[in-house]
Amino acid sequence: MRTRNRQLASALLGVAGLALGAATVVLALGWLWWVLALAAVGGAVVLVLSGSRRSALVGLGAAAAVVGVGILSVAVPPPLPPGAVELPPATPEDEDDVTEVGRDDRVRVLVDHQRTELVGSSLDGERLWVNEEAYPAGSRSAVLAGDSVVTVTTGGQREPAMAVSTATGETQWSAEVGGARPFAADEEVVVFADEGRTLALDRRSGESLWEVAQEAVASNQGAASFNPRRWSGQAEWVVVGDRERLRFRVLDLRTGEVATEFDVGQFQVGDWAIAGDTLITFAYDQHRRIAVGRFLTGGGGWTTEVGDDVPSPSYEPVGDDLRITTATSVRWLEAGSGQLTTVELPQGWRLAAEHPGVPGAHVLLAEERDDEHHLLSVGVLDPRTGALTELDGAYREDAAVVGVTPTGTLLALPYRDAVGGEHERTVLVPHPR
Repeated sequence: MRTRNRQLASALLGVAGLALGAATVVLALGWLWWVLALAAVGGAVVLVLSGSRRSALVGLGAAAAVVGVGILSVAVPPPLPPGAVELPPATPEDEDDVTEVGRDDRVRVLVDHQRTELVGSSLDGERLWVNEEAYPAGSRSAVLAGDSVVTVTTGGQREPAMAVSTATGETQWSAEVGGARPFAADEEVVVFADEGRTLALDRRSGESLWEVAQEAVASNQGAASFNPRRWSGQAEWVVVGDRERLRFRVLDLRTGEVATEFDVGQFQVGDWAIAGDTLITFAYDQHRRIAVGRFLTGGGGWTTEVGDDVPSPSYEPVGDDLRITTATSVRWLEAGSGQLTTVELPQGWRLAAEHPGVPGAHVLLAEERDDEHHLLSVGVLDPRTGALTELDGAYREDAAVVGVTPTGTLLALPYRDAVGGEHERTVLVPHPR
């Protein structure tokens, strides 16, 4: 009788566990229900094999194996894009008040707001250096400029700007900038701007290079609303001017010399771009949207019809070309000649909603959705060739391009496992050759 009761209980427990497990997978109920299902199946195994002490031990071992295999079988992450490498989380799990400033191929620079310090970390999470001097208590912000981190005060404070080496964490210099914020930089120069003033410092020494009594303005990249002082870490030119009078000048980032001047329409204050050594402005000619290129290092230029068949295109410089992105296509405008080429996405695919995108990204994310706008698939697009790599796995809606390093593009690819558990994932996709 006891054996029969044990067998009946085992059968009921096993059936309940299997049913709960199947429901958890189908309905994506989450890890709690999956573990309960595994525990039920494991309990059934223990009951079946509990006739003697030895068989009971075997049953416990078998139950543990069932639970372990069940956990591992659904915890397997989806495959990475070809050639991609998974990176550790940008923010350590044990620290809630840490944000990433930027990274290169060796170092991630983090701001620890609780301890008010800058931290240099290897890509696998090892602390390489700490700098408390450049990030004292108070309201400050930091940007990555080449192989330096530049910090400034915010909120009306007037403490010096400081630069820190990303390799060693040593403070390289401090300089009075009168409350101006970092605006743009290249390998040699970092430019600061505030209302009515733009100034440039030598990035390695902090020495003053030039200053003008005009406000720096960023391109809107095609967006209806934008930050006119958006940071650019890879610039060769800077635009200054009067947004009320709609008159602007293009300055050489290193010398401050004027390369050209231009006017814009009332509703086109930020509707321009600089790709390579070419200023590109946009206008309409008899209801046709055109791009006008003006060479900044010499006379001449070009005019090209870029099309207005798709609303709200975004654009950004990539190398010496301008990339114009719509929902279903990528158009490349060669800055030196004005030649326009178009790459169409495959039928049913659209670019992920990132407007504007991350500057300098060499790959983009695309999505396939059904008629009710439910996400079906996520893919990685080479915007130069149109090659689309569809990713296997249940990726979430918030997959996005999040950054760029010298060798690749950073993608946030959060996904759901087989039982509905949610996981964060950041991968580095090498630049296409």
